[in-house]
Amino acid sequence: MSELPRVKNQHYVPVAYLNNFCDKDGQLAVYEKKSGRTFSTTPKNVAAETGFYETTATRDPTVPENYQNLERTLAYIEDLATPIIKGLRTRLELAEPKRLRSSNPKLIYRREREILATYIGIQSCRTAQDRQTTLQFLETFGRLQANVLLYNSGMELRPEELTVEISDEHVRVEHCRQTLQHGFMAGQILQRFIWIFDVNTSPFDLVTSDVPVIRIGHVDSSPFPSDGFASPGVEIDLPISSRLVLRMFQRRHWKALSPWDGKARAMPANEIALLNCHQALQSERFLFARDNSWGWPDIVFQEFPDARVHGNRIEVSGPFLDGLYLTPQEKKEAKVIFRW
Repeated sequence: MSELPRVKNQHYVPVAYLNNFCDKDGQLAVYEKKSGRTFSTTPKNVAAETGFYETTATRDPTVPENYQNLERTLAYIEDLATPIIKGLRTRLELAEPKRLRSSNPKLIYRREREILATYIGIQSCRTAQDRQTTLQFLETFGRLQANVLLYNSGMELRPEELTVEISDEHVRVEHCRQTLQHGFMAGQILQRFIWIFDVNTSPFDLVTSDVPVIRIGHVDSSPFPSDGFASPGVEIDLPISSRLVLRMFQRRHWKALSPWDGKARAMPANEIALLNCHQALQSERFLFARDNSWGWPDIVFQEFPDARVHGNRIEVSGPFLDGLYLTPQEKKEAKVIFRW
């Protein structure tokens, strides 16, 4: 059997997903956070690197680190999820807000939910940002190992005297392994969440980014992260298009939302600004939208001037909070804080 052709330009955000944010001409508006510049291009030209998932560790097709095995596995999962997402868009994007009620039937079957949960879990682990996280972990772990070895051999070095070098190949292999392993685990967790499809009925577009799966911690779980997939009260969101977003809530802390599980509701404009702000803050380099008439600071501040910047955080209070998904503690404090 002949070898499958090599996929050189490998996307860490799928082209089929980004197509949902294109204009009628198939163009995607891109905002670069660092420089503030905007430009338009096609989805195939963004959120990708040459050979991003390739390793030379092995060509054994039975292991995830195969030369292009991960790329093909991701493509298979994308092919399963794309028709489900297309069907949701068709049914919901033109829906009348008054017809979106908690008494309506659920929108997806169990098998579709399993596929989308896996798709979202893996997407949360496959990005360039996650690869940098893998590198940081390997460097920290390598430094700890080196310190133990030096201590056991009777040598002592100051931290600045110790250099740990991690090869690019090692980082790629570890990231490829974690993409599937951690992604499937995250997907299993997400299946148990409350799923709500929020329909954007406002004049403002939802945006996405090079880190499209965003995590919002609602409950302080110090010293542990409040926005992990298993964190109490966490919210996991994925914009599906400029008019639709899937929002997933940890079931135990969001019991009041149970009647909406698997159903759609109309989304107020302040929720659009809230999610867009999280996309901007949690993204790595780029934001993507249907048109380029925006910059991420405007996402919140143009429509909600009561938002205030304090150092490395944004505080939003007052009318902005009306209708938002908030825990009792957040309602008591009457403010939402974004940090970066």
